[in-house]
Amino acid sequence: MIDIRSLTKSPLGIISIFVLLIEVVATTTVSIVSDKQLLMVLIGFICFYPTLITLLFFYVLMKKPQVLYGPGDFKDEEIFKSLLTNIQTLSARQEINQIDPKAPAEAFLKPIRTLLSQGDIWTAISVARSSLNEKNFEAARVIFQFLIENYQGSPDELGRIYANMAYAQIGLKDYEGAIVNLNKSKSIRGGGEENLYAWHRVALAYCYYMLGDKQRAEKIILEAKKQEGYTGAKVDFFRYYPEISHLL
Repeated sequence: MIDIRSLTKSPLGIISIFVLLIEVVATTTVSIVSDKQLLMVLIGFICFYPTLITLLFFYVLMKKPQVLYGPGDFKDEEIFKSLLTNIQTLSARQEINQIDPKAPAEAFLKPIRTLLSQGDIWTAISVARSSLNEKNFEAARVIFQFLIENYQGSPDELGRIYANMAYAQIGLKDYEGAIVNLNKSKSIRGGGEENLYAWHRVALAYCYYMLGDKQRAEKIILEAKKQEGYTGAKVDFFRYYPEISHLL
């Protein structure tokens, strides 16, 4: 015998009870209806209703399968919560992968909001960087600004967001804004000179150079050359900042 109480513990069980009741009521009504027109409507409903439910079931199964299960379907509710989190994160990543990196920032904000709610900040940063790599600087700027306003996590990660925001501003030729955010990146990490990495320091030098302060730019480059990671990234520096290649 089917235990009705067990069916009510999951979304699938509740759906099956609802479908069964509708079918029983409709079938019973057919036997007592005398109006032929109403009878045809009821027969049509009895035939097409299960088909509609089946189509909707498979649609949900493809789009959001997690909503078909409840905590009662798992021995441990923590497994259920973990499954939901993983599915939501994977769904957001899949949605992002289908978006053209050259698309406007608004196309990315919804899945990025989901990633932030699941604590997946690195994927969110990678999304903005993909726009940056495609020279979609305005979209990258908007996404990084969104991350700055909505992320509450470690200073190191927030510092990286500010630094990447500065790269987007450099692409937009907003050199003063880039300087502000590169310095914020350093201060958020603790303020010490060791918290301004070689990449950031070269970007800072580039900004000062483009603003006409060539002496300061040269001094910052000399400091960058002493840092770990400078030599390995030198080829990239030449590519991204050709205007200061003679300083590099």
